[in-house]
Amino acid sequence: MTDFCQLSDNSSLIWESNCETRNCKSCFYEYLGRWEGDYSQANERIVWISNTKEVALSFNYEASREIACNGRAVRKSDQGFAIDEKEFIKMFTSRQKRSVDEEQLAAELTATELALKEFYDKIMEEKCRQQIVRHDNPTYHVRQAFQKKALVATWLNEDTAEVFSCAPIDWSSIKFRP
Repeated sequence: MTDFCQLSDNSSLIWESNCETRNCKSCFYEYLGRWEGDYSQANERIVWISNTKEVALSFNYEASREIACNGRAVRKSDQGFAIDEKEFIKMFTSRQKRSVDEEQLAAELTATELALKEFYDKIMEEKCRQQIVRHDNPTYHVRQAFQKKALVATWLNEDTAEVFSCAPIDWSSIKFRP
């Protein structure tokens, strides 16, 4: 049997697998990392959120038990990720001091969402400001880019500027014609 794996650069690894004859066991859970966080427990259900508010998982008390690639027992979350079974059991038994209620969890998520929206709005405002300034004075931007003062530029289109090099002329060399 042929197996393959597509890599992040769109290349692929292809290999011959002899699992049918060797009775290979497959695993679906590899160790990803450890995050600290808080959780809310109600009606045999847990919602956990990381301190950074980037990861949130929910578990049923009857979450399916799997074996990770390292051989340890894990419990699968509703989102498809899994945690070590020991940590899962601790959440339902002895970790009440770190418990948060649903209102606090909702408030933290809302605050995070509002902060993210404000950050996004500022980025878009700055992007628009840069676009406006960019179209106002192409000479300024060309001089900044090339770090030379003896340049003049005009826009040919939205993305292309025509650049002219200037040479200093002594005033005594300039004569006016009648």
